[in-house]
Amino acid sequence: MRWVISKSVVAGTLLLAVLVALTMVLAPGGAKAATIGTGGSRVIVQFSPGTPTMTMQSQAAVADADVTLQRSFTSSSSELVSFAVYSSDTLSTAELVQRFQSTPGVVAVSPDYQRSITMTPNDPFFPNLWGLENTGQAVSGTTGTAGADIDATTAWDTAQGAGTVVADIDSGVDYTHPDLNANMWVNPGEIPGNGIDDDHDGYVDDVYGIDAAAGDSDPMDENGHGTHTAGTIAAVGNNNIGVIGVAPQAKVMALRFLDASGNGADSAAITCINYAISMKLNHGVNVVAISASWGGSGYDTLLYNAVQNAANAGIVFVTAAGNNGTNNESTPFYPANYGNANLIAVGASTSNDQRASFSNYGPTKVDLFAPGSNIESTYWVASHVAQYAYESGTSMATPHVSGTIALVAGLHPTDSVATRINRVLLSVDKVSAFSGLCVTGGRLNAANAVATAPPTISSLSSATGTTAGGTTVVISGTGFIGLSGPSAVTFGGTNATGYTVDSPTQITATVPAHTAGTVSVRVTGAFGASSDTANDDYVYWAPVPAITGLNPTSGYTTGTNSVVMTGTGFTGATSVLFGSTPATTFNVDSDTQITAVAPAGSVGTVRAQVTTAGGTTPDTSADVVAESDGSPAAAPEPQPDAPAEAGPDASVDVAADVSNDASKDAPIAVAPEAHADAPSDVALDAPVGPLDPGVYSYAIVPNYNLINPPAAAWPRRSSIKK
Repeated sequence: MRWVISKSVVAGTLLLAVLVALTMVLAPGGAKAATIGTGGSRVIVQFSPGTPTMTMQSQAAVADADVTLQRSFTSSSSELVSFAVYSSDTLSTAELVQRFQSTPGVVAVSPDYQRSITMTPNDPFFPNLWGLENTGQAVSGTTGTAGADIDATTAWDTAQGAGTVVADIDSGVDYTHPDLNANMWVNPGEIPGNGIDDDHDGYVDDVYGIDAAAGDSDPMDENGHGTHTAGTIAAVGNNNIGVIGVAPQAKVMALRFLDASGNGADSAAITCINYAISMKLNHGVNVVAISASWGGSGYDTLLYNAVQNAANAGIVFVTAAGNNGTNNESTPFYPANYGNANLIAVGASTSNDQRASFSNYGPTKVDLFAPGSNIESTYWVASHVAQYAYESGTSMATPHVSGTIALVAGLHPTDSVATRINRVLLSVDKVSAFSGLCVTGGRLNAANAVATAPPTISSLSSATGTTAGGTTVVISGTGFIGLSGPSAVTFGGTNATGYTVDSPTQITATVPAHTAGTVSVRVTGAFGASSDTANDDYVYWAPVPAITGLNPTSGYTTGTNSVVMTGTGFTGATSVLFGSTPATTFNVDSDTQITAVAPAGSVGTVRAQVTTAGGTTPDTSADVVAESDGSPAAAPEPQPDAPAEAGPDASVDVAADVSNDASKDAPIAVAPEAHADAPSDVALDAPVGPLDPGVYSYAIVPNYNLINPPAAAWPRRSSIKK
């Protein structure tokens, strides 16, 4: 199969660079050229006041065997705040920061950035590079939207791709171009021009790479496409000419497989992939990405296998989504559709954050969008004059992503392929125009990608609340990307009731219920969890609980019946009493409900009480519960010829002996003194007619509670039961 390059028609004429002396343009705000200190990763650590130097020295070993104390110093204040600078040749800056954040006695940790003069790059065409910094400027006749860019200038404050190599498999590269030559990868094992395969890799004088299209070792461009993509990846910056690449300190390995017409065969592409893999595995070249701005229809198992071999070698494969304006779900485009774990498929965006009309898309087949319309970069012409051109295509979007991989790989050299890809895909700027068109629904943001690290929490909008939870807290910090599942935000180990990631620096969370006390808020993202600092402390306080209702309001004395208590402030309840007896069991269903099993006890009325850290519920009419045994109680045996007394039980049976000569129609009186609250005229009327001699029971009210009943409820009459 033969491939074609993924670019659209050149927009505008080629621009010949006129090299003239230019005045450096000061940036409107903030340093734009800060880099990590040389000689490995470096951090500044602030210790508690008065920390001895010996302690600072010992903490280096605690962090890692490779960590070295560079120097220590104190502030000029009277408190003598202690500082130390540490470095590491193996740990990344983010890893070094994390190690010291969890070290006892450490107050704060920060990367030890190096700063330089505040300026934008002095490359004269930098204002045309809207993909790197979009201020809304007009480029090639199109006015852009401010912020619709990859935020490269901010990314450069942290990383510029030093120490990394990107293999650009394309139409070759004009390695003599003055804006590329200094950033071309040069084979350290080869002596140029001696006609010998010095490094024994099968290629003679493969100084800059190879030409698989012609079968030799000279990857000079004969089309212009490869030189253009190489410039976007790593054109030299701040050299007062032309443009600047996404990773201006990375190196480009030139691997040619497309001929002068822009076509190439699978076999040549596989040869180039294998060369990059061999250079990494057999010669120690730090190839972090392959940039492949080409593709076509037709699935090739061998090409798929070659991409997979690159994955096994730890190389990210970045490729173009295609320029047919079609859906890759229904019309496959390869290698973008292969789906290897190391593959990133890139669509093209415009300077207004829209899908370029020519760009392919696909909700599961295209990973993200990146600037790919009206992109200015280096170009090749036969005369090798310093040439620049505007081009459009997913070919132009792809090197923006490849360069960003170089940025994150230089900053995090020990990352796996999966982690490097996550740093890019999980940090995109979400753009509504790309929703449903790609996996991430967003556009590349290099600044976010290099900022990926375990989250840090700098502040909480509210640091205190009741044990009931339910309040909203805004969490500010960094690294809030890749959050997944309910446990990504916790308060004292309890999942937030809900949360929304507003941005990589802000989360809005609903506080869960929790017992009283000070807890730590934790945020867990794709690259770890936030460390414990004073900034993430949240204080739960317990209000005085209150009971507003009981259901039922009476219960048996067996100790097996449930009572549902409603009220407020029940979270963290430590005790539930019925009178002075603890509930058999109880469960705090929520801050407003407790389900308790009433304890065994004596018949009578008691008060329910709930105790929490906030106090004990006050007595109210709502907490009264009556205990009863649930069965009729036998009344005392009455004396002969004496009226039966009404007992105190809820059920009162009155029994009397009726003699043969008793008045059959006489009412049988119930003594009013049987209950203090009984009215004086309580009596039972016998039914009309004679009664046979015998024992009769007279029920005042079956199961009626006679403990302090209201007078209006006192029964006036009852019927004889025979």
